[in-house]
Amino acid sequence: MTTLVEFFPLSTVKSIDMAERLIRHVGRRGVRINLDVLHLIRSGGTAAQVKALDPDLIGHVQLSDGPLRIAPERLMSEAAEERGLPGHGEFPLDEILAALPEGVPVGVEVPSLRRLQAGTTSADWARVAVNATKAALSSCHRRTAGAREQ
Repeated sequence: MTTLVEFFPLSTVKSIDMAERLIRHVGRRGVRINLDVLHLIRSGGTAAQVKALDPDLIGHVQLSDGPLRIAPERLMSEAAEERGLPGHGEFPLDEILAALPEGVPVGVEVPSLRRLQAGTTSADWARVAVNATKAALSSCHRRTAGAREQ
């Protein structure tokens, strides 16, 4: 069984570095980081930190996007109620995706209370989210493949 640790700036485990230290301290096999890109950005984390991690420490990735900066009082509402679609914001997704180890599972987490209140169905929003995620992953793959060829 795998146990995932998710860091979040408003929690006890505030950053990717803290998550790594916690996992090393616990010292058990099968404990990994759930790398939520929103939390990485909001905690001041970088793609370089992701790349520097032992690849076995990343158990899952959650994609979303948004502005690079928001007011601190909006951290919780953004995380729980209003995340941007991958590729539709300012996050350095290409750099982060390129820093991930091969084969790590990737999901999307893009709650949108605003769209729900406007009448968008869960099924319609899921289709939009999946299509945006596929496009972001494809875009990153094309850019990183092109960079390797040069």
